[in-house]
Amino acid sequence: ERLNAFKSGHPSIERVDGRGLMIGVEFLGAQGQPLAKFRDEVVDLCFTNGLITLAAGTSTLRIAPPLVITRQEFERGLDIIERAIADVEETHWESLRA
Repeated sequence: ERLNAFKSGHPSIERVDGRGLMIGVEFLGAQGQPLAKFRDEVVDLCFTNGLITLAAGTSTLRIAPPLVITRQEFERGLDIIERAIADVEETHWESLRA
């Protein structure tokens, strides 16, 4: 729910989809082109801030927390992901969407 709400204010996010705790966030540019470099920067920034995420497909961020994750850990992870997406959009959106 939180990622879907975040999606509404961020043009880089095309789709949020998943089952259970495995979630994918797909990034596409203004013309519908995959944003692999954008996704890679989000993955790197998440890692720098203490969260391991994975790349999936052409331009999707895979989130797959352990089943024993606490609510507090889950919320902290979402904070890191949301901030990483916002930061990459803020600094690179114009160059990455072309």
